Amino acid sequence: MSIISCHSAGRRGQRFVYPPCNEYIGILLRGEHSLLGPGRGGYRNIAQYRTFMYDDYRGGRDGAHDSKTVGVQEWLGYWEERFPRPVV
Repeated sequence: MSIISCHSAGRRGQRFVYPPCNEYIGILLRGEHSLLGPGRGGYRNIAQYRTFMYDDYRGGRDGAHDSKTVGVQEWLGYWEERFPRPVV
């Protein structure tokens, strides 16, 4: 089970990751930096400390005022790659 969260100050959504959730997906702007340095290191470090997996999604189209638009097909492609359906 995963939690998906858009940009928020300090990744507040990570505090809600408890079993059975074991993964956090952050939807980030392409050029977004963490408070702990460039890139995604700070968010990944929080996930490692809390013992859950972290992935960031930087696809889609960045817009004005720190907005992001992600097309349905683009998101579904990412989701299917990340969480393939089990073969029955």
